Amino acid sequence: QSLLAAMIISAIIKLLDLHEIVHTWKTKKSDCIVLLITFFCTLFIGIEQGVIIGAVCSLGIVLFTVSRPRVAVLGRLPGSTNYKNIKHWKSLIQIPGVVPIRFDDALYFANESYLQSKVNKLINSSKYDVHVVILDFSSVNQIDSTGVKTVQTIYTKLKTQDICLYFSGVKVSIYKILQK
Repeated sequence: QSLLAAMIISAIIKLLDLHEIVHTWKTKKSDCIVLLITFFCTLFIGIEQGVIIGAVCSLGIVLFTVSRPRVAVLGRLPGSTNYKNIKHWKSLIQIPGVVPIRFDDALYFANESYLQSKVNKLINSSKYDVHVVILDFSSVNQIDSTGVKTVQTIYTKLKTQDICLYFSGVKVSIYKILQK
């Protein structure tokens, strides 16, 4: 039994790649956490249970990420017409009363309420009276009927507050859906 245990341990040690774990930690911590949870659950609970727990954790992270996509407030680079995320670039020009927002995902039932709440939060947290909201849809590749209703709801709510809503970077396929 001792010899068999030693053979199994030596085989498992060859499967462990610490460099890969470190690399995963540096590139995306959530992937590394799922990797470690799966490893330890497999080691201490069992192979099937560990794999199932790892798959559930991975699915949970995907669902969380999909329901909370990146929403960036934009500012203009001085001397250009390029707009960038104000969190990542210094000395961007922002126009008082104008809130340019980029939505970085498909707009559908899973994340529509998140977009609405972000738009409301950005308007309410602005230092100035907001007169214009610009939705940059250059990163939106898909939209469903719930997403269209969300855009309509945002438009209606902003209109009642005397705030104009404009769109930027809308792809032709998305534009046709919004038009219908």
